[in-house]
Amino acid sequence: RTNLKQKQKAFELLGDISYTNNKYSIAKLAYDSLQTILKTNPNYETIQARKKWLGTISTNEKIMEAQDSLQFIYQLNPGAQEAQYKNWQKRIQFENESLKNIFTDKIPISVYSIEIPTRNNFSNTDNSNNFYFDNKSVLEQGKQNFSQKWGQRPNVDAWRRKASLMNTTSSISNQDPSMTASQNMNTNKDSLQKMDLSKDGKGNGDAKANEKGNGYSMIKDGSAFIKSKQDGNKAALTSAETFLFELNDFERAYPLYLKVIGNNIDSSMTERAMLDLASHYLHENLNEKSDSIIRLVEQIFPKGFYATKKKETSFKKKKEADVLNDYKEAYFLSQIGNWESLAAISTQLNSDLRRTKWYIPFKFIQVKMYAQQRMDSTAIVLLDSIVLQNTNEKLRDRAKNIIEELKNRKQTETYLTNLNLSKELLDSSALVSTLPKAMDTSSIVKVATTKSSNAGNLKKDIATEPNIPLLPFTNDSSEQHYIAFATQKVSAAFVKEMQTAFTYLNNDEFIKEKLNVTYIQFNESSYIVWIGSFENIQLAKNYINKIKPRLSKEIISFVPSKQYEIYLLSKSNILLIKDETDLKQYQQFMFKNIYKP
Repeated sequence: RTNLKQKQKAFELLGDISYTNNKYSIAKLAYDSLQTILKTNPNYETIQARKKWLGTISTNEKIMEAQDSLQFIYQLNPGAQEAQYKNWQKRIQFENESLKNIFTDKIPISVYSIEIPTRNNFSNTDNSNNFYFDNKSVLEQGKQNFSQKWGQRPNVDAWRRKASLMNTTSSISNQDPSMTASQNMNTNKDSLQKMDLSKDGKGNGDAKANEKGNGYSMIKDGSAFIKSKQDGNKAALTSAETFLFELNDFERAYPLYLKVIGNNIDSSMTERAMLDLASHYLHENLNEKSDSIIRLVEQIFPKGFYATKKKETSFKKKKEADVLNDYKEAYFLSQIGNWESLAAISTQLNSDLRRTKWYIPFKFIQVKMYAQQRMDSTAIVLLDSIVLQNTNEKLRDRAKNIIEELKNRKQTETYLTNLNLSKELLDSSALVSTLPKAMDTSSIVKVATTKSSNAGNLKKDIATEPNIPLLPFTNDSSEQHYIAFATQKVSAAFVKEMQTAFTYLNNDEFIKEKLNVTYIQFNESSYIVWIGSFENIQLAKNYINKIKPRLSKEIISFVPSKQYEIYLLSKSNILLIKDETDLKQYQQFMFKNIYKP
């Protein structure tokens, strides 16, 4: 009684014992009586969780017990129901009153008195302990200073705990040092004796409980009986979820879940109970148990919460996959320079990708399309919109850099025009040292393969530079394939002539294959001419074998054979190639695994 520290230890132990023995009302009173729990306490997290959630558990436990009793009374002989109900009310009211007074001091006044510390006897107090709460002199001085500054503040928000006589008497020690313990015995009740034991658990049910005994009415018809079962079932599920998710106590949650599932009163609650168990077993790596429960849920509740969410998730994943495939197709068309097909689908893709993370990368693909076709003014307008609509500084900087490169290219072309030179016949790589830097569209490729997120962080998609040194090239002979002629130091005019030559050839000799011929600027000194698509790798090999002997003498005799290389690539491998290093890496893979021209 005189040692607050020991009293707190007793409350902690009492709370743990009561919780272990499923006496949740007493456990709540004990834990609520704990005033200060230091973080050094090894049970700190457990105590805090129980202090927070035992009120909910205790309230629901009383609801379950009350509803079970009411249902039992309803099923008795009608003549005995009224008497049993009144007896039950009296018993519950007695139990509630006993809980209210469980921690009230009952020792006779003559046996116990306490000396009220005053300013005059502070010098006699033991000051040997430096710890604040063990130094009585400092502690009492602090309480007096608090009272002098703030006064006797009413306990409207339960800020002052009255868990011991020492707390009460010390809080008024500044008023009348001669006051005895007998004058304050009525205030020496633990704060939890004021706990509301009504069924609503919101602190406003005592009045109702006093008026009707315990706040419950006798069941008089079938609808009230069903309502009682529903209320008990809901309370059981709430307690089970509180035990499992808030207190991490599966041992106490499990029988409550079984009760809810066994009752099967409300299909949504039954399904929730089964899903909670499945989730717990999955968390504990008991996958077989979890899977078996999920299968039961799907069978018993084909239109329930889980089935509905599963369908929604599947639909969402499919939609995301479709969006990604659309973006991949746009990126692929930009890789092979098929601007006609890309322009045809751009309007639809603008709509489909607008609210996704692929929208900005697709805008950069469009920039590349316009830049490759020398539509610089349209590309700059699009880049300006990217700068204005985005807050991500990396994206804004990249857009600004491309705008600068496009403007530099315009200056270079103007310079060549003023010199009266035919720029189509010039090798642009020879001008690097003397003229402003030419447009490097590979930078646009890299930008176009970078995706943005709502958080503004740049991540890498399927076409960005990998973290591993070797790219994951594949060898799928059934996949669509393309033939690529990678040129070096060949002017744009001759690349255009190569496209025309292969187009004439295909229209004359390979009309059934319906092959397209496109080209793209790969970097400052390189273009790639693409021929395809072929349904599989064998058709592509046959095409190469037929035209290869005729290339240097007939088809593209105007381009020296040393200035181009032939590649055979599948569609998925094309998506992985961004620069010359990647292309050379694929060449080694092709020679070893696919084809060596």
